[in-house]
Amino acid sequence: MKKTMYLALFMSLFSGYLHASPLFSIADPALAGGTTINFDDIALGTYPSVNTTGVTFSNAAPAIVPAIQGISIQDAGAGNHYLRYSTSVFPAPEGSVSAIPQVKLRIDFSAPVSAFGMFISGSYPYSLTAYDDADVAIETFGPTAGSYNDYFMGISSASNIRYAILGNINGFDYLEVDNLIVAPSAVPVPHALPLMASVICLFWLARRRKLK
Repeated sequence: MKKTMYLALFMSLFSGYLHASPLFSIADPALAGGTTINFDDIALGTYPSVNTTGVTFSNAAPAIVPAIQGISIQDAGAGNHYLRYSTSVFPAPEGSVSAIPQVKLRIDFSAPVSAFGMFISGSYPYSLTAYDDADVAIETFGPTAGSYNDYFMGISSASNIRYAILGNINGFDYLEVDNLIVAPSAVPVPHALPLMASVICLFWLARRRKLK
């Protein structure tokens, strides 16, 4: 009985490492003290990718010929800039399944983060997925329902987030992003540490059993 209790306690202590959850509000405590990226300091125009304040935005969708996916910085008025990812140009033949582009915006963080969130606008359901260094999906938020404007999406994780992908597979859509908030990660935890600790704990329990 004691052995079971020790093991349960041990696993609960490390369960936080694997815990991740979606964020629905800019006021979520997980984002407290984070850095805000609003794109206001980036010139209007079209870019192959956008890099600002340690975050890179790029196209993660499969290559389409002709290349119709594009990233641009737009003006919402009064100098309020935002990032737009668009696949709004229809290739020929229109309606061909093989020609439908995927809308997939990749967001890379130059250093691990513990949480991030942003306001997005679009016409179709979107999902937001966070990944770690090993390209393993940590958490997925979504998909959203239908058309939306300035909808807040974010993810918080006890393990390090290195990049995220925001997108859908419907194609022919635009996606607008603004006011991305990034919260830096705490001291990085090696991916294998929880597993190693679990093995050590089980070995210790087995050894105690032999000694009895």
